[in-house]
Order: sequence, then structure tokens, then C-alpha cells
Amino acid sequence: MITPNQSWSLKQFNQYDFGVHLMKSWVFVLLTFAVAHAWGSAPDQKKCDEAGNSTLHIAQCSDHLAVQKRDAVERLYTASLAKISESANDVRSTKQQFQQEHVAWRKYVDEHCNFYGGISEGASAWISLAAVRCELQELDARIVFLQNIPWNPERY
Repeated sequence: MITPNQSWSLKQFNQYDFGVHLMKSWVFVLLTFAVAHAWGSAPDQKKCDEAGNSTLHIAQCSDHLAVQKRDAVERLYTASLAKISESANDVRSTKQQFQQEHVAWRKYVDEHCNFYGGISEGASAWISLAAVRCELQELDARIVFLQNIPWNPERY
């Protein structure tokens, strides 16, 4: 039996406690949505997630998707490289600088996604899948970048 001294009353209510609890709840919700978005936000990746009934099937589908996106990046890069004017007044827009930037981007993706996969927990299949998902996100970002370069033939 609860006695009057043990019952909760508004006098004992601390607004700060309620605010911290509410803030922690919202932070949790926002982090959950952010992780869910980062884990499988691409529509193509969602198709792989839904089609596969095992980690192996999802990984194979994701690898196939990564090959397609790598090809798309290389096609856009080659087309963009061919459109750079040789007589550019700005040193930053030369073909050589663009080639160096693309090589550096490839190295970044390899290192970043290998690191990301390495810090993922789980079996090696999950680590590989995390690395491929990371690469898919980077490839999507690169495709958008290459499509919006001012001299890109597919921009207009």
C-alpha cells in the first residue's frame, strides 16, 4: 500500500529531469533515423536488401550494384575529362589536376570504406557488406559531383 509520503506529487516534479529525459529521447530518435538512412538509404540498395534472403545474397547484389556504379563513374569521368578546355586560364581546372583529383578520390574511397568496414562489428560477411555499402554511398556522391561539373557534357 502506498502511503501519502510515498506517493508522487507535483511538488516533487523537477522540470529539468523531464527535459533531459525528453531530450535524450529525441536524440535517440534522430540518431536512429540517421543510422537507418546511412545503412540503406539508396533505392538500389533497398532492392538488394529486400531481394536477398541471406547476407550472401545481399552482398552479391550489392557487389553487382557497385560494379555498375563504378562503370557509371568512369563513363562520367572520361566524358568530363574530354570536355576540359586545354586553354583554361585557371590552373585549377586543368586536365592534370582533374586526373590527380580523381586518383585521390579513388584512394580515399578505398581507405575510408575499408576502415569503415573494419570498425564494423560482426562476422566477415557483415564487415564486407558494410564496406560495400560505404562504397555505394561514395559512388552515388561522385556520380552527382561529376554530373554537376560545369564542363560536363551531361549537365545541360
